[in-house]
Formats: sequence, structure tokens, C-alpha cells
Amino acid sequence: MTFRYYFFVEQAFLSQVKQFIDLPASGDDDEMEKSAMHVIVLAAAIEALVNSLVIKHQISVDISKTELFVKIERVLGCNDENLDKGSAPWQYIHSLIRARNWLMHYKNSSVGLLGAGGKWLEDDVNRIPKIDPDRFLSKSNVRELYVAILGAMKRLVLACQSELDEYEYLDSQDYQSVLVG
Repeated sequence: MTFRYYFFVEQAFLSQVKQFIDLPASGDDDEMEKSAMHVIVLAAAIEALVNSLVIKHQISVDISKTELFVKIERVLGCNDENLDKGSAPWQYIHSLIRARNWLMHYKNSSVGLLGAGGKWLEDDVNRIPKIDPDRFLSKSNVRELYVAILGAMKRLVLACQSELDEYEYLDSQDYQSVLVG
């Protein structure tokens, strides 16, 4: 007997983030580390969903070479909707992608200089970081990003006029990353 195996990567990513944000705050020193990982995972989740919509609706774009926001514009274009990066939920995605890029493409482990009062300082060696790691890499910010990403995903699915039953997990947050049948 042969079975088809389905892996819904965006649901796997969202499930991991949801598990993290549903845990009570521990105050552990590793919260920033875990938050950084989940920022990367959230960025992967939105890109995975966008790529699946591009493929499913045969939107003309090279998914492996095109920036995420260009793909989002094309998906929104299915419903003649324009992308305003300064409005919710898109500004959250913009911040998320900046943080992901900062984390993934860092040049040096020396983030910068932190002065009295928690203010970032610039000197000959260190620039002010593009994100504030203490604020952005926190569990509360990951929770806020998670909610915004779910909203963005719903808007993208609606723009493509996809069958909403297939994306019911965006409302229920009941994720099933694997289906065998």
C-alpha cells in the first residue's frame, strides 16, 4: 500500500513559536537566545506560506530569488490590494525581516556599546545596532510578532481567495504539520 506524505512547514514553524509563547515567563538568562531562534522561525513561517500561495496560484515570480516583500506584493495583487509597509501587519513583517537578517548575517559578535540608562552608543568600532536586542529579542515581542504574522497570513490567504478551510489553523492555532493519507 502507498501513502502520500504531506509536510506543512509553516504549521510546523508556527507550532513551535506557539509552544514557546504559551510557556510561562521563566526569567531565565536564555530567554533572549530562545526569542532569537523564534524570530528566525517566524520569518521562515511567513515566507513558507507566501511561497506556497505563489506556487498554488501560479503567481509569476521566482520564489528562490525574489525578496519576500516582492512576493507579498504579488500575492496581494491577486485581489488588487496594495502593500503599505508602514501599516499593520506589514510593518511587523518588515521589523521581523530586519531582525532575521541582523541575526543571520551578523559580521561580529560584538553587538555594540551599551551605556548608562540602556542607551546604545556609537564609537570607532561599533555602530548602533539596527534592532534593540533587549527589546526585540524578548518573549513578549515574539508573542506580538506571532499575532501580527497570523493576521498577515490571513490577509494573504484572503487576497488569493483560497479555500479558507485549508487555512483554518490560522484561526484555531491547532497545527498539524504532517499528514499521511
